[in-house]
Amino acid sequence: MSTRSHIAILNGAEGVRTIYCHSDGYPAHNGHILDTYYACQQKIADLIDLGGLSLLGEHVHPDPNKPHRFDYNQRQPGVTIAYGRDRGEKDTGATCYETLEEWHAAMWPWIDYAYLYVGGTWLCAEVTDPDKDTLTFKHVRSMINPEHVQRIFGT
Repeated sequence: MSTRSHIAILNGAEGVRTIYCHSDGYPAHNGHILDTYYACQQKIADLIDLGGLSLLGEHVHPDPNKPHRFDYNQRQPGVTIAYGRDRGEKDTGATCYETLEEWHAAMWPWIDYAYLYVGGTWLCAEVTDPDKDTLTFKHVRSMINPEHVQRIFGT
């Protein structure tokens, strides 16, 4: 079973730009990767521009000199797997919302975590909170269990 998430950026007047990520959305994986590897505004924009993801990786772009496709045996290690770029799916682009409330109201019921980049910081909310009317965002680091990160990444 997958742990699904949304990854978003809040851009003032532009509102919220968000993408879906199908796998490993829990804080020890996606939260750790976002906090560690996605601190640059341009890299975050490149990630969001990819549209829907199967799996978040440390790198947005594959090495152009090596094969990289959606299939497990053709993936480059550490590279994000995108439905559009890597599997050729259509209509997988980012979705834009005017407000955080509008974004939350539009979330699919099976989304487990929401990640939001705002003011140079990654925040995370557990969407399955009992209070479904609002999302309670916390600094992503406060939600990451270092033991889980060690087991996943060996770091």
